[in-house]
Amino acid sequence: MGIDSTGTVTPVINEAKPSIQTLQDVSGSSEVTLLDNTIFTTNNTIQNLTIAGPSNPTVSFGSVLQFTSGSVATSVISANIIYRGDSTANGVFTPIANKRYSVYFIYNGVNICGTVQGV
Repeated sequence: MGIDSTGTVTPVINEAKPSIQTLQDVSGSSEVTLLDNTIFTTNNTIQNLTIAGPSNPTVSFGSVLQFTSGSVATSVISANIIYRGDSTANGVFTPIANKRYSVYFIYNGVNICGTVQGV
């Protein structure tokens, strides 16, 4: 993941074309287990979102999650992931209502880290 002089985050995705997976939205809830070189996306709003990191990530791990928080802010549950960026505080991601998010995940050798951009 790179950050340019304007603070824009650009994920570093392996040379192979990334896999794109549509989130399965069941009654407003989704569960995602992050996979390397994979973009998870949905155009639906998500009420409840559970995010799990991979079991054995490598330092080249990279994944992206894109979703929209609905009129009631999305509730996010994720263990062992440290967040920074928009709608985060003290390493915790708390989406706000009616906002589109892109979250870029990497493994820094110790933790899964998510950089959040809200639009």
